[in-house]
Amino acid sequence: MKQRCPPKAVPSPFVEEALQHLQAPKDGMALDIPCGYGRHTRLLTERGHHVTAADIDARCVRATLDSVDITQRGRIQGVILDATRNLPFKPNSIAVAVVVDYVHRGLLARLAEYVCPGGHLVFQTFGARGENWRELPKTTALAHELSPVWRKIRYNESPVRPESERRVTVKAVLQRTADVAGLQQNVYAPP
Repeated sequence: MKQRCPPKAVPSPFVEEALQHLQAPKDGMALDIPCGYGRHTRLLTERGHHVTAADIDARCVRATLDSVDITQRGRIQGVILDATRNLPFKPNSIAVAVVVDYVHRGLLARLAEYVCPGGHLVFQTFGARGENWRELPKTTALAHELSPVWRKIRYNESPVRPESERRVTVKAVLQRTADVAGLQQNVYAPP
């Protein structure tokens, strides 16, 4: 059976609000990883960014490209990639990166190499539904992965059940401050 793409989903209110307040240069590249079906890619293009929409699923990348207004298609590049592997971007080439509903050990630390100094990262974990809470970071683990490369503009951890596991959902707006050359990366590692 052929999988159908969901209707155009609305952007995360958190991401929408964060992007309204960022002073990200419009001429810099924006990265939506994983792009899913393009809700944040559309938002970034509407704000004037050139966007790389990246996902491991080719159907998602195609759906993202198809979902964008025809007048904006020249502003989007679709890339099929595995975010758990090395990324194919030039160092310091991304002005703003958006990572929503995706948690993988080391991704945020690796993105520091590609986000330019002064650039931003908007990050939001998935909510704790069913058993997926097991994939969420433990309290403060993600915060340790981010320092000293990222300055926290906004950072919120919300505990999820069961509390004995100390797992949290995270919403963060971060700014790249440090030169990543020579820094030892602190990487979140789930148990």
